[in-house]
Amino acid sequence: MKGNCHGCGGHETGSVPHWLLELARFVSSMTAAQEEVEEIETGVGEVNEAVRVLSQKVAMMAKDIGELSLVVEDLTRANRCLERASDQQTLLGERHYEDHVIAPLVNAVLSLIHLMDQCQPRESDPPEAVLGQLRQVQRAIRGGLEQLLFLYGVEMLRSEPNTEFNPRTMRAAQTVVTDDEGLDHRVARSLRCGMRRGRRVLRCELVTVYRCQQKAIRPGEAASPGKVARNLLEGRGCHE
Repeated sequence: MKGNCHGCGGHETGSVPHWLLELARFVSSMTAAQEEVEEIETGVGEVNEAVRVLSQKVAMMAKDIGELSLVVEDLTRANRCLERASDQQTLLGERHYEDHVIAPLVNAVLSLIHLMDQCQPRESDPPEAVLGQLRQVQRAIRGGLEQLLFLYGVEMLRSEPNTEFNPRTMRAAQTVVTDDEGLDHRVARSLRCGMRRGRRVLRCELVTVYRCQQKAIRPGEAASPGKVARNLLEGRGCHE
């Protein structure tokens, strides 16, 4: 019989020793653990990379938020400036209305009232003096009203004699027959002034117009004032 081998744990010769098996198991477990550690380290690296990228995005967002805050502040200041400008514009509009609409109207009316108060006739005044005062008041009122209209852009239309008849701004009230062809279709007299504001005619000027008798008569017709007037008035072109 063969004897037992010392240090082999009682196993027979030719079999794998127990301690070697244990060592193999330990190495295998260490290898698996090392692989797990490597996997964990890889995962940690990926997490760190994700955290780094996220940190960069957060920093970029913080920068964008800072810039957006500056824009909001600028818009807020601009809005306040617009509100102040709007308030100032409203005040300027009200002041312009007071200075250029109300004030001229009030001043003109007060001037006319003052003039009428000064020209009140006395019982002892002769009729001629009263009539002169009334004419003076009439001229003053007319002048004051025309000045008031001028402030609002209204132009008075008064034509001098021999001015060419303009059907856009004039209305022929009657005709004056003449033998002078040079006076044909020209103003003989202005009966009532017209008014114009810009290009718009507010009221046509009322005039009498010369009409050459020879031009007003058609061949075979007799001259008559009515016929001459109708020939002119049919083409006057201005209506009230």
